[in-house]
Amino acid sequence: GAGKRFLRRPVRVLDQLEWADYLIKRNPEAFWNPAGFYVSMLRDNLPVPSTFETSRQRAMRQADRAANEQRQAHLDELRLGYDQYCAAEVERHIETTYTSERFVALVDEQKQKLLRGKKADFDRWTPETFHEYATAQVRREAARAVSVPSFNEYVDAIQGGALS
Repeated sequence: GAGKRFLRRPVRVLDQLEWADYLIKRNPEAFWNPAGFYVSMLRDNLPVPSTFETSRQRAMRQADRAANEQRQAHLDELRLGYDQYCAAEVERHIETTYTSERFVALVDEQKQKLLRGKKADFDRWTPETFHEYATAQVRREAARAVSVPSFNEYVDAIQGGALS
């Protein structure tokens, strides 16, 4: 009877003992017989309050947090790889589609288009910043013609070895 009940709940027993330790350490004068309190706690199967975090629960929470952080770091790494992959595909498309002269001409055309639209918006910009912005616009337009897998497809391909 009692021995079997004790064996079925070893984790709960440790939690109960931790709770009893906490109560005794918090107010030692209130317990004239601490050993008897431990015995009665276990014998009466007193519940541990849900607000009390046991070392087992704390370890599980910390392990969960560490696993989540590891998953997030892995996901961040995959996202960075995906962004680099997409950028490389756009760059490859630009290099195979346009001569350098044609690309420069497209950037110049973009600058003229921007100035025709809102010249006052760009008057405060440095020539370098304006050039970078126009170049980014041309790259963005060229990127529309590039077919890349979705992030999930990329991850599946990486894990399957198709894109490595």
